[in-house]
Amino acid sequence: MKKIILWGLLLVFTMVGLGLAASAKASTIKWDLPVVWPAGNFHTVGCMEFAKLIDTRTKGQLKIIVHPGGALGYKGPEMLKVVRDGLAPIGEMLLTGLVGDEPFLGLTSMPFLMKSYDEASRLLSISRPYYDKIAARWKQKFLYTSPWSPSGIYTKKPVASMAYFKGLKTRGYDKNSAEFTKLVGGVPIVLPWGEVYAALAAGVIDSVITSTISGVDGKLWEVTPHFQRLEFAFPLDAVTVNLDAWKKLPDDLKKIVLDTAREMESKQWVVSKETDKKCEERLLKEGVKIIHPTPEMVAKYGEIGKTIWADWVKVAGPDAEATLKEFLAAVRR
Repeated sequence: MKKIILWGLLLVFTMVGLGLAASAKASTIKWDLPVVWPAGNFHTVGCMEFAKLIDTRTKGQLKIIVHPGGALGYKGPEMLKVVRDGLAPIGEMLLTGLVGDEPFLGLTSMPFLMKSYDEASRLLSISRPYYDKIAARWKQKFLYTSPWSPSGIYTKKPVASMAYFKGLKTRGYDKNSAEFTKLVGGVPIVLPWGEVYAALAAGVIDSVITSTISGVDGKLWEVTPHFQRLEFAFPLDAVTVNLDAWKKLPDDLKKIVLDTAREMESKQWVVSKETDKKCEERLLKEGVKIIHPTPEMVAKYGEIGKTIWADWVKVAGPDAEATLKEFLAAVRR
């Protein structure tokens, strides 16, 4: 009889233990995080570090699975909708690539608006409330931002004057870079990033507006031996989370996510600056000639930039106008 009772108790304890284990397993929350950039890109590396920190700090209660290189099939310009619709509970996106849905998000690719990382940071502090408003409108929450290094132009011959741009077939990364290309007399070409190298090699395009970081990612030294540091723009990426997914998190996990996101933002801004320097050194090592525009070209670029800012304000509305006005006052321009 005692043996029967002992076996019964053992069975009960086993079932309880299995139940608790199943409950613990069921309580683990998993978020897929799509990223369009390759695994080695610093934005992707940042997302992976963020995911690892979240896993450690929540003791496995929240797991973020990063999918680099567009592995889930989502394209950059779709990401705002992807997160809004819950196709992915969290996403990483280039904000200026989303201007078709929200014109205000073209802010950080305004040509020649920002002249340094410090100014880019100042612009973020001014514009963050507007980003939060846009995120709420799209059923999501901004977690952290990560800036690209300043854009320049890769060319096959050195850019010695504005005349060089006439008829130049140039691939940019958004509406603003395409508009700039037109205003300097070039021909904007729309191409997915994955086709850029082959297009340069075949002569389909003559030049590319992008960063030192992308230049290294794409080994552009093999097809464009010159890079003019335009300091064109400091485009901003952001990681956002779907509001329904966010609201399901317990308060203690929300705090961990927000604290970690703030930490990642601070780190990514530093990493971007350091990566820009390292990538410039790599370009030089690979034989790329890095040049800076003449004062005359800088003045002309500035005039073109102001034209594009004005057109953007007309489309993006009062929030854009207020942001631009406050920023220019803050940097005394």
